[in-house]
Amino acid sequence: MMYVQNSANLLQKFNQDLDDGSDEYVTPIVDLEEMAKEYKVGKVLIKDESKNSYGTYKDRRSKSIVKFAKEGLYDKIVIITAGNAGYSLLKACEGTSIRLINVVDKSTSDRIKKKLMSTASQVLEVDLNKTVLSSKDLKNLVSTKSHDRILDASNGFHEAYESIYYEVACENVDYIVVPFGSGEAFFGIISAISKSNSKTRVIGVGVENRSGSCANKLRCIWTPYENKLQSVLKKGHRLIRLNEEEIQQAYKISSKFIDCELSSSVVFGVFKRIRFSENDRILLVNSGRGLL
Repeated sequence: MMYVQNSANLLQKFNQDLDDGSDEYVTPIVDLEEMAKEYKVGKVLIKDESKNSYGTYKDRRSKSIVKFAKEGLYDKIVIITAGNAGYSLLKACEGTSIRLINVVDKSTSDRIKKKLMSTASQVLEVDLNKTVLSSKDLKNLVSTKSHDRILDASNGFHEAYESIYYEVACENVDYIVVPFGSGEAFFGIISAISKSNSKTRVIGVGVENRSGSCANKLRCIWTPYENKLQSVLKKGHRLIRLNEEEIQQAYKISSKFIDCELSSSVVFGVFKRIRFSENDRILLVNSGRGLL
């Protein structure tokens, strides 16, 4: 296993969009030479998003959400979360006057709920397996004043993930493989590829059991990107869904190479489902290590 040097000019396009003067941390790329040999492909790389500040690629999205909320003078942000997105957003909200409300499923562990609580945030429990909450439902759930300005951040902001592609563009990979829950990262990376006129294709890896999978971060009964999915699949991008046995197998493989959670490890299941050519260059996105 070898780290690949990220070139500074890779982020030129991305950095032009930053206006807050802060330094962006570029997560490392890891070269898995042994895996490439095992599966007889040209190259296997991992974009290790567990190295973000709070251990998840959701950190990219959280920064965009808070920036949008501050510019729009929102009082509150509400988000449905399994843990990572809520914690990342909690940390991004620190130092602002914005109050965060994390909506979690009733099955969420006490450990995670405790992590999501702070003096500037609260946790609400809902049976999400039986209830599909609209944006209006969420805002009504957390509203305490008639003039509250509430931002629902449960979906959207996929543009925040475009930077992942810009950071790996010089690797000239044929495929980028990313976990697929509601689809923000999948569509964000595709957006950057389209803007760059690249031939790289994205493979999303989701779960068959969308309401009760062991890969709980990828449970998603409904996604706002449903109507866009068929159009991107016609362009050569792909979406596969693993069963529970395949998820466990993928996690076992991933543990040999990198620190990631079950929901992140699904990208390693792609080799059992798709037959790649011997020259293909494949980049797997490790979405994170999980809420510690």
